Amino acid sequence: MSLSEEDRRVLDEMERQLTSGTADVVSTSERRAPNLRLVIVGVIALVAGIGVLVLGVMITQPLVGVAGFAVMVVGASLMANRRGPAVGKAAAPRSTMYDNLEKRWDRRTNGDA
Repeated sequence: MSLSEEDRRVLDEMERQLTSGTADVVSTSERRAPNLRLVIVGVIALVAGIGVLVLGVMITQPLVGVAGFAVMVVGASLMANRRGPAVGKAAAPRSTMYDNLEKRWDRRTNGDA
């Protein structure tokens, strides 16, 4: 079964959009090593936040507990933040979804099914 001109045009447009989108993802996905200073500060803030949260529960002051929770969130976000040096370039994808589909389509149309 062959494709109409409209179908081919739509598929070509989809291919262009997919390949341009893949290039954006690959170029921005380089890994970064964690900044040790931020991790240490984040752990200290997390432990301090747990302490303030427990203190707020012990003295039955909800605002102190909320402040402790906020400090915990800040500590966790500092630990998760990766502002360190880049570890390396992102590896190029071995085979994209479109490449696999194209290979399957070629096998099917050539009768190799």
